[in-house]
Amino acid sequence: MSERDCYGLPITGAGGDAARGYDHYVREFLSYGAELRALFEVADANPGAPLLNAHAAALHMAFEGAEGWVLAAPYLTRMRQALSTASERERLFCAAVEAWSQLDFASALAALDELTVRWPADLCAIKWGQYHAFNLGDSPALLRLGHRAAIAHENRPYVHGMIAFALEQNHQLETAEEEGLRAVEISIDDAWAHHAVAHVMETQGRPR
Repeated sequence: MSERDCYGLPITGAGGDAARGYDHYVREFLSYGAELRALFEVADANPGAPLLNAHAAALHMAFEGAEGWVLAAPYLTRMRQALSTASERERLFCAAVEAWSQLDFASALAALDELTVRWPADLCAIKWGQYHAFNLGDSPALLRLGHRAAIAHENRPYVHGMIAFALEQNHQLETAEEEGLRAVEISIDDAWAHHAVAHVMETQGRPR
């Protein structure tokens, strides 16, 4: 049993409205929306879906507090129990989450890097890769992942904001501003695009 997400990628072990719930989470994650926690209900309703439970665990760990790690534990357990049913793409995402749970952030990034080379349509995995690249201070990886997002998603919401922020972190300020402005033309709620342009203006001493 599997559903497909908004990018046409399968979600193993998911049934009912799981794909719709996952797609909502993806939009909220990419836009820094207020309804991210809705994913937990989706994962709870699909204990045999390794990808959904891996994302739920990742989201708890990303809150970066002790409580988040405790709350991630049952989702990690479900992820591990369902791993034998996972597709290769899902296995790589689960490997990234497993490494993260062991505080091996470099291995988490490496797994996401491999996943997104093979499946560049997985925009959510690219975003998680950028999360780890940023936390590790790996600016080249941040930019590499940003450009990878455009392979399958050129001119789609949030993609050019991901590129803009990565360019700014790599000190390519003029191009970062261009990408950021392009991003908000596509989607005004692209938070990373606004953030990138603000960084550029601050760095250049431009108040407006």
